[in-house]
Amino acid sequence: MALIVPLAQASAQQNEVENGYIEEIRFVGNDTTKRRIMLQEMVIRAGDSVDAAKIERSRQAIMDLGLFKSVKARLLPGQEGKILEIGVDEKIYIIPLPQLDRDADGEVSYGGRLTVDNLNGLNQRLRLTYEVISGSFASDRTVHAADVFWDYPRVAGTHYGLSLGLKREVSPELTQDSLGETVAEHDRIFNIFDVGVSRWLSREGPSQGWNVGFGTFWRYELHDQQFGVPLDRSPEKAVGISFALRYTRVHNYLYSREGLEYGFVSDHGLVALGSDTPYSRNHAYYRHYFPLGAIPQHRNFNLQLRFGGTGGSVPIDDFPYILGGSRDLRGYEKDAIGGRSFFVVNLELLAPLWGYSPARGVLFADVGNAYDDNRVIDFGDLESSVGVGLRVRLKAFVDLQLRLDVSYAFGLERRKVYFGSKNTF
Repeated sequence: MALIVPLAQASAQQNEVENGYIEEIRFVGNDTTKRRIMLQEMVIRAGDSVDAAKIERSRQAIMDLGLFKSVKARLLPGQEGKILEIGVDEKIYIIPLPQLDRDADGEVSYGGRLTVDNLNGLNQRLRLTYEVISGSFASDRTVHAADVFWDYPRVAGTHYGLSLGLKREVSPELTQDSLGETVAEHDRIFNIFDVGVSRWLSREGPSQGWNVGFGTFWRYELHDQQFGVPLDRSPEKAVGISFALRYTRVHNYLYSREGLEYGFVSDHGLVALGSDTPYSRNHAYYRHYFPLGAIPQHRNFNLQLRFGGTGGSVPIDDFPYILGGSRDLRGYEKDAIGGRSFFVVNLELLAPLWGYSPARGVLFADVGNAYDDNRVIDFGDLESSVGVGLRVRLKAFVDLQLRLDVSYAFGLERRKVYFGSKNTF
C-alpha cells in the first residue's frame, strides 16, 4: 500500500498537467532579446493544451539559437490554466577580438574583428574585420583586407532571411625581369559584394529543416600601377546569381552539438549581368555530429564531407577552389592547394578532459585534394594529415571557443600548429 499511494499521487498530478492549458507564455532574463525572437521558435502557443514534449521541444529550439547560456522552462499556476515561464541566461553579444598569426615561412598577419550578435535583440549578426598581412623576411609585401558581413535570419518575424557582404583587399604585386630585378609594381585591388535572400520552407516553429536561398554577387579586380613598366592587364569582373538548398537539424547543448546538416550551393556567372565569361561553380556539403553516450555528456564524433567542381572559365580566380590551413587540410599552408574541383573529409573525436565539459580534447584526421580537371575527383590522389587538439568553450560569448591544433601532414612530413577561436566545422 505504501507503494501504491505515491504512484496514485503521481498519476493524479500528471493528469492535472495534461488536462490543463497554457493561458500565458512568459519570458524572464531576456534583457536584450526580443520576446518574439524566442516565441517564433516555439511549437507550443498560448491556448494550447499542456504538452510536456512540445514544451521541451520549444525549450531546446530556443537554446539552439546559440544566444543563451541556459534555457529553462517551468509551469506556474495561472488564474484558470497554466503559465509557461521560459527563463533564459543571456550571453555577451559584443566580441572584439585581436588577431595575430605567424606561419613557418615568416608571414605575419595581424588585425582585429568586431562581432555583434543579437543586434537590436533581433538575432541579427554584424561582423567587421580588418587584417594586415606582412610578407616573409624575403619580401616586403603587405596586404590590407577589410570586410563587413550582416545577417538577419528571420526578417521582422517572417520565415525570410537577408544577408549582405562587402570585402576589399589591396595587395602589392611585383614584376621582375629575367635577372630577378623588380621592374614594376602595381596594387591588385579586389572588391566583393554579395546579397542573399533565404526562406525557411516551414513557416512556423524552430529554425530547422529545409531552407532555400537565392542571391546575387559582384566581384571586381583591377590593377593600379605604382611605378615601372605598364601592366598589360584589363580589369576582370565576375557577376551572377547564386542558389542554395540546405537542410539543418542541429541541437546546441552549449559545449557540444548533435544532429546533421547538408546542402548544395551553386554560383552562376552571367554575361548578361556583366560577367566577363559565363561559368558555374557548384559544391555540396554534409556534416554530422554524433553524440557518444547519453546527451549531453559532450562526447562527440563529428564528420564533415565537402566536394565540388566548376564549369566554364571563372574570371579573377586562378583556382576556383583552394585548400590548406586550419579549416580543411590542417598541416598544409593556408590556400596552398588549388584546382577546379575538390574533395575533403574532416573527422574529429572530442571528449571532456578530466570530466570538465568546457575543455575538450580532440583527435582529428583530414583527407582531401584539389584537381586541375573539373570533371575529376581522384580518390587515389589525396593529401592527408592527423593531429591532436584542445577546445575550450567560453560559454559567456556567442560561438566563441579557444582552439589549439597540432597537425602532422603526411605529404610534407612536418608538423604545424594552429590557434583559433572557432570550430573547424
